[in-house]
Amino acid sequence: MQAVIGAAMGSSSGTAIIEPIAGISISLMHRAFFISPVMQIGRRESLLPGYSIGFPEGNGLTAVPTNTSWKPGFGLTFTFSVSQ
Repeated sequence: MQAVIGAAMGSSSGTAIIEPIAGISISLMHRAFFISPVMQIGRRESLLPGYSIGFPEGNGLTAVPTNTSWKPGFGLTFTFSVSQ
């Protein structure tokens, strides 16, 4: 078992974002295959209170009213070696 850190690619509002991940890695079959459960800190967007999908656009509203925050998540990675 080993500690791992890395990066994951996420998407928010059509923009690609690099998000950090950290966890442990378990090797199988003489280090040829790895399983890593990780915690991911990702950027999430949500509509502001009082707005919902399908809500009619109000007067003077020029952009979608969203709030951006960083929230934890879970990921599971599978890694294997490839012979050359």
